[in-house]
Amino acid sequence: ADAGAAIVQAIFIPLGFVLLLVGAVFLIRAARKKHQADQLIADGRYIWATVTDLRESQSGNTFRGHPCVICASYTDAYGQIYYFQSRYVYRKPDPSVLGNPVKVYIQGNQYSTYYADVEPLIPHRKKA
Repeated sequence: ADAGAAIVQAIFIPLGFVLLLVGAVFLIRAARKKHQADQLIADGRYIWATVTDLRESQSGNTFRGHPCVICASYTDAYGQIYYFQSRYVYRKPDPSVLGNPVKVYIQGNQYSTYYADVEPLIPHRKKA
């Protein structure tokens, strides 16, 4: 009985530790993304981009269905086009939002660090 318990411990304790580390990495990444978005919003520098596409991600599937990404583009004064993607959203917006403006918070003049505020475009569940 002691040998069986030792084998179980030798297998499940390291496995549990590995899963704990993987979970911690995902939580840390999510916290960093949220902190970055909060910081960009607090800084208040934003541009108005135009919604160009609604993409349903086939790679992920949850009990809420396939997540959707809202794509937008912005053309600066020099004609340079920048493309942005939202976070995953789980309530697909109506296709009528295509062409609508969306607020994209940026860090200084770095368009690579951004947060697309798509909340106004997402349909909200009505309370019963």
